[in-house]
Amino acid sequence: MRTEADKAAEKKAAEKKKAAEELAKKIEEEKKAAEAAAAEQPAEEGGVRRVPAPPTYIPEVLGEDEAWRRYLSQYLQRGGVEDTMTLLYSYPTDAQFNDAQAAAAVRVFAQGGAKRLQHLMSIQPGERPLLRPYLALALGDALWREQDGIGAQQMWKQAAKESGWTPLQREARKRLNPPEGKPAITLGLLLPLSGKYEALGRNLLHAAQLAQRDYADAGIGLLIRDTAGDVQAAQAAATELIEAGVDAIVGPLFHDPARAAVELAVNSAIPIMPLNPRPDLTVFDDDNPETQRLLYQNAFNAEQQARDMARYAIERDKRRRVAILAPDSEQGRMLAEAFADEAKRLGAGVVGPDYFPRDTRDFSPWLKQLGHIDKEAIARRMRTARKAQALDPADSAQTEEVDDIPPWYAFDALYLPGSAAHGRLMAPQLAFYDIHIPQTALLGAVGWNSPHLLSAGAEYLKGAVFPDADEARAGAFHAAYSKAWGERPSNLAALAYDAVAVAAQSFRELRMAQAQTTQGWTGLLLRDAGFSGALGGLRFGADGRSARDFTLYQVEEEGIAPLDAPAKPKAEAQATTSPQPTSGG
Repeated sequence: MRTEADKAAEKKAAEKKKAAEELAKKIEEEKKAAEAAAAEQPAEEGGVRRVPAPPTYIPEVLGEDEAWRRYLSQYLQRGGVEDTMTLLYSYPTDAQFNDAQAAAAVRVFAQGGAKRLQHLMSIQPGERPLLRPYLALALGDALWREQDGIGAQQMWKQAAKESGWTPLQREARKRLNPPEGKPAITLGLLLPLSGKYEALGRNLLHAAQLAQRDYADAGIGLLIRDTAGDVQAAQAAATELIEAGVDAIVGPLFHDPARAAVELAVNSAIPIMPLNPRPDLTVFDDDNPETQRLLYQNAFNAEQQARDMARYAIERDKRRRVAILAPDSEQGRMLAEAFADEAKRLGAGVVGPDYFPRDTRDFSPWLKQLGHIDKEAIARRMRTARKAQALDPADSAQTEEVDDIPPWYAFDALYLPGSAAHGRLMAPQLAFYDIHIPQTALLGAVGWNSPHLLSAGAEYLKGAVFPDADEARAGAFHAAYSKAWGERPSNLAALAYDAVAVAAQSFRELRMAQAQTTQGWTGLLLRDAGFSGALGGLRFGADGRSARDFTLYQVEEEGIAPLDAPAKPKAEAQATTSPQPTSGG
């Protein structure tokens, strides 16, 4: 027998269903009304949407979750006109993000570069301002980093004016009028400012000071000490910073001084962010879940790029058996082992790894072994070859066809974590042994985005894929640094910049939430959304080691291009700034 409670529950469910149906009908009507507007916009290349549909709009449950953050990230990277229309017309005209969703939008869009954010701003319809304030705040920050103060202030003013979310309005106004007085967070910098590595230390110091300027509203103070690249000097300098009461220490750069400073800082319960990648530094900070982590290793994580390439090959490119051929060096072995471990974890077969001398130009011994080509087959091939093939396409030797002797290759991808020169030298030799790209995927490493890769023989490399920092973000950072200091940043300068940037972004997060204190701000460093760094996104794992977002690049007919470049409108010249709301009637 149905009770009164059952009847009440059924009635409530029916009312909810009816409300949902009415909302769906309203949204469908608005989407149909938007089709004409979308049709007038330049079509996406190939007419294919590159971003999945946004999460379903549920007014009482529209919070930040992994699906929503992932969607925003994909929209930032690849969204176009059609995606914008789909997103905005999935919600009622007067829809507003709730606090969690708005905070997610601020975090995600903060990782965009100026050019990409400008494009997204240009395709926002004037009658649907849902995303515009969030894009405007992020674009203002990006323009400020590029030292376009006027453009930045215009965007911040627009964000403050159009936003219906008080924390975003407050953040925009803080950018326009940076607070003065005592620093909110004081960082101690341990850098080699004298001795053999003085020039490198000064370079990193300038990068940290550039970040301090870029985040002027966050009020980050810097207390600078010289390690001279020496263990004893680093210990003395770290002790001075601890006694001075800094909120955290950044550096040192080299392993032995870093090890000494890390031990002192952790024992004194002071957070420290060494700029050295050696994993043994983490032994000083245990994984006790009841204590807050103190060590955050801010360095380029070589194993991460190898794992990323393994995931790309197996999960995305659907390769099932990968071969590994790496330089015989500490770096080469580390990358090869990390790739192999990740590939096995993902269920792929692994051939190798095998190692070659770093200065080799002839890869035939390893390629013969990979292709199971015996001596008799090689001799027969060489006897019947009509012309010779140079090992290096840059050498002035004839390059001709050879007769085929079918080898047997037990792999469909080859990982080569060497230099750009290694890739250029190996590619034509792969073709000689009937290993053709992209039928067999050639996977490279950071450093391949170089003129050396395409100096000769580029036709053999077409289809090769490798990771590197986002070219637009890296270019903007290099330009801003050079303009500020009249010199080029070193390859490590981004680390010092990022250390200050993540502290500033953590403070902004606390300020947005109206926290009463900055104590414990380092706990935010483990957030899933990560941070916006000089070269792109970065985050810290549970082990305290940093991981950076790499862009995948592919060798194409015209040169090197991002593998996941946003679709370009066919009539790009027609794109204009989004219409602005008018006052009055």
